[in-house]
Amino acid sequence: MNLDLLNKIKQDTLLVPMPDLEPSDEFAGIYLHSNKPFTLADHEAPIRSFRVFSKFKYPILLFISPESLTPDVDYLVDKYDIDVRLIPKLNDIIEFNEFCLDYLHYLIPERLNQLIVIQADGWIIKSGWEDMTKGYSWLGAKWKEPIQVMEETFNLPPVEIGNGGACFRRRDKCLEVLEILKKFGGRKNIIKGIKIFEDPPRISYGNFLAEDIILCYFGFGLGIFEPVSYEVVDKFSLEPIEYSQYLDLEKRSHFFHRIDK
Repeated sequence: MNLDLLNKIKQDTLLVPMPDLEPSDEFAGIYLHSNKPFTLADHEAPIRSFRVFSKFKYPILLFISPESLTPDVDYLVDKYDIDVRLIPKLNDIIEFNEFCLDYLHYLIPERLNQLIVIQADGWIIKSGWEDMTKGYSWLGAKWKEPIQVMEETFNLPPVEIGNGGACFRRRDKCLEVLEILKKFGGRKNIIKGIKIFEDPPRISYGNFLAEDIILCYFGFGLGIFEPVSYEVVDKFSLEPIEYSQYLDLEKRSHFFHRIDK
């Protein structure tokens, strides 16, 4: 990822004036950080984006470990009215994804069903995103290649949508996917590996997969998530976004995850 370009987007986001918004629980921002000290330099811009590019003042839930707490957290809590939820330290990407699948959606209050997940390398960069979520359960950038989960329980088609690092998801629909997997012995019993349709295809054996792949493969494949076109997801979020796309407001997506050039 091009950190210089990422920092340019950060600076742009920090310069957007803070609006005076009416509160609403229609959506909620979800931010998860739990492996190193929390800093303004890394995290203020993504959190600010949820205030400056939203129609209303929606709740922001920060899931963070005690080990990651710093005075910067207190600063952002006061400035952006954030709800801090303490969680265990997540030491690596495996523990991060396990937490998202086993706990995250269950820990979010039931009244908060429409979720916006943002993180340090993906956030909101254009207003108007709320209108795009109507009629969908998951909106996230499409992956570069189709992904096939290797399993013999459902035998579903490959999935191309979508990235969970900067996405919209419905909590109730994600829980529906997870509960179905439990009925069949759990994802670790079902999943045997993954096949990514690169050239040549890449196969990895084992039952660990990223949480967005699991939720989207079974969510879209089982008809729990509504179908969504490439045209819609490209307008909603790009991964990666090119800097030229970011600079052109017409081509700019509402969200991005990573920037390479």
